[in-house]
Amino acid sequence: MKTRHIIYMSLSAMSFVSCTQNLSEKPEHEIESLTELFDSLAMRGAYPRFNIDAFGDSVITEEYDYFSCLEDTMGVDSLDVEEWYKRTLDNLPSAIDTIIIDGEKHATYRDIKTERRMIENRIFLLHNVFPLVEKLCKRARESYRYITPDSIDYSVTIAKEPQKLLSFKRYKVTNRDYDNLFLRYTVEKPLKIKTKSSDPKPVHALLKQFLAEQKDVKQYEVNYEWDKGVPFPTEGEFYHSVSQRRKRGPDSLAASLVTGTCYFIPLKGSKAIERLADEFCNRMIRLSAEKPVHRSRLTTRFLPGSDMKKELQNYIIHDKNTNLFIYEIKAQRCEDGLHILELNNPQGQRYTIPVSWWAVMRTHNTKIFWRNNDNNLPLQKVSENPF
Repeated sequence: MKTRHIIYMSLSAMSFVSCTQNLSEKPEHEIESLTELFDSLAMRGAYPRFNIDAFGDSVITEEYDYFSCLEDTMGVDSLDVEEWYKRTLDNLPSAIDTIIIDGEKHATYRDIKTERRMIENRIFLLHNVFPLVEKLCKRARESYRYITPDSIDYSVTIAKEPQKLLSFKRYKVTNRDYDNLFLRYTVEKPLKIKTKSSDPKPVHALLKQFLAEQKDVKQYEVNYEWDKGVPFPTEGEFYHSVSQRRKRGPDSLAASLVTGTCYFIPLKGSKAIERLADEFCNRMIRLSAEKPVHRSRLTTRFLPGSDMKKELQNYIIHDKNTNLFIYEIKAQRCEDGLHILELNNPQGQRYTIPVSWWAVMRTHNTKIFWRNNDNNLPLQKVSENPF
């Protein structure tokens, strides 16, 4: 066992370490494992994720992660978490965000209930993660701890075969006054069936089988298009895009087109919709774990407070030459049912996918064409739409 501590100490760093140790002395229940910690976060209403990567030739990587970022609106200089969280909780009703629309700033109030839950979940994590990490460090093959005035970083090799890794970071982005927490648990497993094929046919077949088992499925074609020479809007005005690829050089203003199909499964009741989303997600997990497509990545997240149910966020097969996607699936729960988006290989070296893709039939440059809505709105105005 190798344990290494690299420590850059200052007064603020000493305050930070002391405070985190105080938090870890008082857990309500001692968490025994990393999976229990992630499960507990999900049950408390957080959104930890579970991912599967199949980029290697002989292994797949299963990964749990949780990231939380909160802005320090109170101007607390040190990383005294108890003081910072307390003051932030006390002042939540006055916290606002600004959104840029057509070059002008517009104030919008945050979801205070959600933000309060985020802060309480961070306190829960800090209460439990430090004693668990220290316990794992004592019996790990290798462990490293880096401490600086504004951060603490653990890196732990729990086991070699299969390789199990833990990373926990807490750091402050001083120039933007953000306090970040990041926890990741990674397990590498040998592939049962080795393949270098990136053919999406098995995934498409799974999707079609799942849809065939549902009732009253509706579908419509989608496309997202940019004309040659039309630049993307600036980052501040481009918040409508859930994912995008920008290019530099001669391809930065190339024409592009993404096409696909959106499927809608109507269903009543939030619990029924959760069960359906969980069933589809579990089928995708089994396929990714047992018969992975080469260069694919599956991203899921736990449904908060739902007894370990998960939902698919996206499934992507990457092109090894361009790093564009060859094939992508997204899923979204709504009040009226489950939406699933299937996209094909983009034409061109840049693309965008709209945030509210389940409500959009097509986009053309900075115009958005809503499903069941004849009014075409500029993309920058998307925040005014109820979606």
